[in-house]
Amino acid sequence: MKLNLGCWIFYQEGYVNIDRNRAVRADATKTFPPLPSFEANCADEIYAGAPWPSMSTT
Repeated sequence: MKLNLGCWIFYQEGYVNIDRNRAVRADATKTFPPLPSFEANCADEIYAGAPWPSMSTT
């Protein structure tokens, strides 16, 4: 599995695209960390081009 964290406008085919902004195209709308819906070490690749707006501050 490949994850694209904080995908914003950069939706990538072949990745699970995650962003907290419901207005952007994403496969999952979540704030991270954590990502409890994914098992530890499940990703083969993680791309984080613009993750800061989606990251939790707590």
